[in-house]
Amino acid sequence: MRNNYLYLLSILILISQISCNKNDDSNPTNPTEQKISWSTTNLSNGSVWGMTINNSGNIIASISGDAIYISSDKGSNWSKLKDGAFQGPTFSGYAECFYLEDNEIWVGTYGAGIHHSTDNGTTWVAINNGEWMSQNYSIQRNIKKGGLFCGSAGGTFIYGSNGWEKLDSLWSYSILINSSGDIFTGGENFDYSAGSVARSTDNGNNWSRVNLSATVRTLAINSSGNLFAGTENGVFRSTDNGNSWIDLNLGINDLIVFDIAISRTGKIFVSTKANGIFYSLDNGNSWSQINDGLTNLRVNKLLIDPSGYVFAGSSSGVFRASVENL
Repeated sequence: MRNNYLYLLSILILISQISCNKNDDSNPTNPTEQKISWSTTNLSNGSVWGMTINNSGNIIASISGDAIYISSDKGSNWSKLKDGAFQGPTFSGYAECFYLEDNEIWVGTYGAGIHHSTDNGTTWVAINNGEWMSQNYSIQRNIKKGGLFCGSAGGTFIYGSNGWEKLDSLWSYSILINSSGDIFTGGENFDYSAGSVARSTDNGNNWSRVNLSATVRTLAINSSGNLFAGTENGVFRSTDNGNSWIDLNLGINDLIVFDIAISRTGKIFVSTKANGIFYSLDNGNSWSQINDGLTNLRVNKLLIDPSGYVFAGSSSGVFRASVENL
């Protein structure tokens, strides 16, 4: 009889524990099952090639290469800054990447070099003195150590008193500069014995290859200093300033990654060539797909604004969703 009583008591305790766990919303068993929905903005008239945001929350996007638009109200309304391609020394070219500083806009083009505006896009001047760069994919300024850097098909360049000067030969799709001023470029290395990420700790004077052999489309960093690389073989993470990398592809069914955006609270979003967008709440260890509302699953660009909206530049315009819903 005593054994039966103890057995019944243990069953009741187990049932009580299961019930408590079900009602405890503060510790969900699978946080990445939460969902958000995308809504279209008023910029839906073409494919997004470049997109960026400044500290004031102004978003600039290039559509189908020829036209550049700006929004100052989180994508609800857009005004055209420029219509038509930029003109280079020989060919015209479309806007591929941007860097914004107050009212200044730097544009890297595909075919027409670098162009610059000091009046928020009203007028433009070609900045192509020095070494010629045709296909340009990323522009960043080193806030810590100084210098404006451009990643292109010809390598990584810095702009100085004599114009553009070549620093490294790695075909560079993306430039990332961390809080210490270390520069990372990711791209395509045709010498497969070396890595496809280059690193400089002395503002571009010297470079070393780090051990990542996949073609790198984009680089990102979180508040802890972890580096993330979006490649044509999925997502990789480094916790030691690029010395070593691990793949993070649990739940991603499209390994051609075009862009990565990370919120201030560490939520990570990746865009892919053909299967839309994935996100992670656990530093990239697992991923869930979030395509509800997207009308085109080729997503070229991602960014997150200071108020918590994530923007997706797709082949059918710009979409928006709230990060706070995660």
